[in-house]
Amino acid sequence: MGDSVDDFFSRVEGKIVNGIKFPTWYGELYFELHRGTYTTQSNTKKFNRKAEVLMREIETIATYASIQNKGYQYPKKDIDHLWQLICL
Repeated sequence: MGDSVDDFFSRVEGKIVNGIKFPTWYGELYFELHRGTYTTQSNTKKFNRKAEVLMREIETIATYASIQNKGYQYPKKDIDHLWQLICL
């Protein structure tokens, strides 16, 4: 790959200047022989699922709190922000 990002892009630019054309794909990148969704990053999936479960519990508790205590305001902005972090 190269010593650095700058080194990599310098070599790519050099190939372009020398007339090498790179392949271009349009539309979906679907690999016909790749049917699975398995990953070697099992911890990532495990902790993402844990975060999803905890968020569901937070939403449930916040909903009950807003029903029981009219002075409590459901933290929609904070919960939405957390969901965006998890889903990203």
